Amino acid sequence: MRAPLDAIDCQATPATVSLLGLTIDISKANFDSEWDDDSERDDDSEGRYQCYGNFTCANLTVGQTVAIELVSDTPDPVTGLLTATEIEVEDDHEDDMAISAPLQAIDPAGTSVTVLGLLVDISKATLLSDNLHLITASQLVVGQFVDLDLASSQAPLSASLLVAESGITEGHVFVMDEKGKPVNDVDADVKAEVRVTVAKKILKIQATSNGAFHLAALPAGRATISVTRVHNGKTSKANASFRVTANTKSNLNIKLKKAK
Repeated sequence: MRAPLDAIDCQATPATVSLLGLTIDISKANFDSEWDDDSERDDDSEGRYQCYGNFTCANLTVGQTVAIELVSDTPDPVTGLLTATEIEVEDDHEDDMAISAPLQAIDPAGTSVTVLGLLVDISKATLLSDNLHLITASQLVVGQFVDLDLASSQAPLSASLLVAESGITEGHVFVMDEKGKPVNDVDADVKAEVRVTVAKKILKIQATSNGAFHLAALPAGRATISVTRVHNGKTSKANASFRVTANTKSNLNIKLKKAK
C-alpha cells in the first residue's frame, strides 16, 4: 500500500504507524528512503535518490507518503494488527495512493470491494485485467489480487482504477473428517490458512467455512495449507502441501486427524 502517514507511535509496544484508517505494526520492518536533498543522495538504477543511512521510526513524520509491504492481508492474532515487513519513504513528488492486496469481499451489487479490512467504493472506477482488458465487477473473485488507485487517503475510500490479476490459479479444498467423510457443518467452524512461498516471500491467506474452501489468485509456488476444525467442543487438525502452477484449476482433499 502507498499513502500519507496519519499518525506515528514509535514508543508503543509494538511501534506503529497509521494510514488509510489502518494501524500497522512496524516493529520488525526494514526501512528505506528516497531523498531530494543533494547532500544526502545517490542516484540508483531507476533514477531515484537513495538514502544510505540508519533510517528508523524516529525519522518518520506525519504527512510523509510511504509504501508499506505487509506479511499478510489479515491481522496478527496476537497483536490484532497488520504487520509490515518493509517501509519505504517515497519522494516528495509521489502523491498517488494505492493498495495492492487480495479481495476479501465483493459487494453483490458490484459497487464496492473489501481489501485489508477496508471498504473501497469502485462504482466510479475503471476496471481492468492486468492485460488491460476492460472487465466488470461480476468477473472479480474473492482472493483475487487487485491493484487499487485511490482518489483520497481519507474515508470513505474510493478507487479511480482497479486492475485485477488475470490468469487466476484456482483450487477447491474439501475437508474430510477422520472417517473420510466430507465435512459440511451447520456452523462455519473450519478455519484454513494457506501459505504460498514465492521467491523467498510468503503469501498468507486465511478463510473460514463449513468444510470446503475455494482458493483463487494463488501465485505459482510451493503452498502449504493448515486446517483446524472446532466441532462439538473438540478440535481436529490437518496439514498438506501442494504445488501451485499458473492457469490451472485443481481439487485437494485434506483429511482431519482424530479430534482431541
